[in-house]
Amino acid sequence: MGLDAEFPRVHGAVEAACASIGWDVSVEQPGGTAVTGRVTGLSHAGALLVAGRDGVHEVLAGDLHVRRA
Repeated sequence: MGLDAEFPRVHGAVEAACASIGWDVSVEQPGGTAVTGRVTGLSHAGALLVAGRDGVHEVLAGDLHVRRA
């Protein structure tokens, strides 16, 4: 069973262990795009959900910088 099939089963446990949920972040994504906002959780695909002024972004890769909300 691959990770894609297994992740929905463990989603809640992984999300509960995610230390960045509730923090304000800036994510520098590959290619130079930046996403800024508050981490609200994980998608069912495992992406970090970042709620910014222009909506919710699903972040799969990047350098994450956090600051306490």
